[in-house]
Amino acid sequence: MASSSRRLRKILQYVVSLAAALALLFWVFRKQSWEDIWSRIAEVEWYLIVLSLIVGLLSHLVRAFRWNLLLEPLGYRPPIGHTFLSVLMGYIANLAIPRLGEVARCAFLDRKSGVPVATGFGTVVMERLLDLICILLLTGVVIALEFTHVLDFFKEMLLEKGRSVQFPIWVWGLVAAFLVGAFVALWWFFRRGGRAVLRRQPLYQRLEPILLKFIEGIASIRKLDRPIAFWVSTFLIWLFYYLMTYLAILAYPATSGLSVSVGLAVLVVGGFGMAAPVQGGFGAYHFLVANFLLIYGVAMEDGVAVAAVMHTSQTILVIVVGSLALLIGLLIPRHANASIPTKDPELGTSPASSPSLETER
Repeated sequence: MASSSRRLRKILQYVVSLAAALALLFWVFRKQSWEDIWSRIAEVEWYLIVLSLIVGLLSHLVRAFRWNLLLEPLGYRPPIGHTFLSVLMGYIANLAIPRLGEVARCAFLDRKSGVPVATGFGTVVMERLLDLICILLLTGVVIALEFTHVLDFFKEMLLEKGRSVQFPIWVWGLVAAFLVGAFVALWWFFRRGGRAVLRRQPLYQRLEPILLKFIEGIASIRKLDRPIAFWVSTFLIWLFYYLMTYLAILAYPATSGLSVSVGLAVLVVGGFGMAAPVQGGFGAYHFLVANFLLIYGVAMEDGVAVAAVMHTSQTILVIVVGSLALLIGLLIPRHANASIPTKDPELGTSPASSPSLETER
């Protein structure tokens, strides 16, 4: 019963996110002429789009390298090829079901390199938290550089298009009170020995080893073997994201005159669109980017066209390289060239002398 209930919940989640994506796409394209869109897309400088895709692929490679840096202090050193294939598979999985890619890439690395899923997933969560911090920092930079235009954008989106979804102040007060109350209740529970109570529960006893590995993965950023390489690779990832976006902006005649700071703003706005709980950011990306470009005098038709070019080209790249990654992954034997921990992170011993690690494998 529980299994069928979970399956039904996943199906409903998929249907709802897909319906939201289709509704947003319909809303964006409802007043557009496809013939007009194709004529505008025909004006694109395609060599710049190809350069944009190459830069995008480089960002995926650097992300795989950075993932290895997070795994190193935990004793795992998978080949860069394995982590690169894992990252590509994660992106194509996200096109099917939002956030599925994070689990899929960890499962692949577990099968091919012996990195436990819980440990890998903990490092992926750490990655995503870092990405969130980076996008928030970039948002602050964009607000500082393009304050007037950003303010106009929010006025347009929230005060005009968002009138129907405004909430009275007491609703926000209830939400704040609930969050504070939940935090206080958790604090009181653990202060009163709640952890000891949890440890007596059979379910917690089964989940605790997984939770510990998950927390270990998140904490890996605190004990990096190569911190400089980690932060440089983080910078390069976002630099490549920016170049990927700005090259596509330059490729379209109606947006080729926009400044470098506008390119950064489009990266941030598009990033929030890609983070929306819909497959591959479909609809949300187009909606946000097209409406944001309106503030800079770019016609809605041109904004929709350039958003479609940027999103579609990157989606095609993900499908092509992700499919190749899946095929190559099938050719790699299970745990072939497995990354065996060089040491037990807690005991400082080699795997050969660590029965717990041998049993885990």
